[in-house]
Amino acid sequence: MARSASVWRLPWTPVTGSWLKNMADVMGHAPVGSDPLSGFFAFLLFIPLLVVFVFWLVEIAVELVLWPFFLLVRAFARGVT
Repeated sequence: MARSASVWRLPWTPVTGSWLKNMADVMGHAPVGSDPLSGFFAFLLFIPLLVVFVFWLVEIAVELVLWPFFLLVRAFARGVT
């Protein structure tokens, strides 16, 4: 007797880890594997992110540390205080 389709069964295949790895590979990410070379290539992809993160940290430091002094200098220059 053939199995009938159950209403409780999902109409799609569950997403597994291997499927996600294949999709990441298709989208142009580094090869997904356990060998050191693929890990090195994956690290190379993070270098631009690390560079941007450093610039972001510098920007936050400028905004939080130097901006109040800039406002203070402007206030003294205008004779407000």
